[in-house]
Amino acid sequence: MLGLLLFAVVLIILLIFMNSPGVTQEVPLALLMTIFLVNLLVTIIWFYALVSPKKPWAWMLGTILICLSLSSILLPLALPLLIFWVQPEVRRFYGYKTTPEAE
Repeated sequence: MLGLLLFAVVLIILLIFMNSPGVTQEVPLALLMTIFLVNLLVTIIWFYALVSPKKPWAWMLGTILICLSLSSILLPLALPLLIFWVQPEVRRFYGYKTTPEAE
């Protein structure tokens, strides 16, 4: 998902700096800048989740980011990732204590 977000950032940068009159008439520059900034912020948060320490709060951050991705066009990628993410092995990797009864 981080790769798709980075691709979108690059695509928006290309749209902003293209000097084509059709691009600026159809899509206002302010709208492109807003989309760029929001996408850049989400990309930074995803990157932080990728490099964060393996602590329980990092698992929760990943869960929140995956759930937010469920409400976008990334649904086909986010749903299998969420199924994998809630497995006991992944939770254990992030420091949660799981009991055999919970599995």
